[in-house]
Amino acid sequence: MFLDEGFGTLDPETLRTVTDAIEQLAGDGRLVGVITHVPELAEQFPRVEVQKSPRGSRLQVVPV
Repeated sequence: MFLDEGFGTLDPETLRTVTDAIEQLAGDGRLVGVITHVPELAEQFPRVEVQKSPRGSRLQVVPV
């Protein structure tokens, strides 16, 4: 499951609720991907960062 989020307007408590729900989904053996620009959310999960350059894009896996 991939979520292309709109979580940037959430308050910290609601963002924590969202994080807990995503962790619960992933804990049930599902693969959950979140497309986010919210640093507080991205820092909670292992992630793949895309870095663009004139020569092409590069992926970097960032652990928690």
